[in-house]
Amino acid sequence: MIDAIIEFMTTYHEGGRHGGMYGWVYVLAVAISIGSALAARELLERRKRLLKNVNTRFANGPLTAAVILPTFGGQSGEGILALEGVCHGTQGT
Repeated sequence: MIDAIIEFMTTYHEGGRHGGMYGWVYVLAVAISIGSALAARELLERRKRLLKNVNTRFANGPLTAAVILPTFGGQSGEGILALEGVCHGTQGT
């Protein structure tokens, strides 16, 4: 079984749209495709959570955001900026 896998990985396979490729290139392409699909799904879920969080915060009333500025001369330039937000409903996703 292992001999067959090693043979597939090290053999040049003719044909295909781009000519031919070694077996290890096929395996690498499949691994990259699976990894890309998983990463895309994770980013989509993260985006949905963020949008839900933003909509919830808008619906609950005014928003506040902390603004943290770089340190100059040993003094921190931290301040608070008040943002007023009203949720009028969402469209799309």
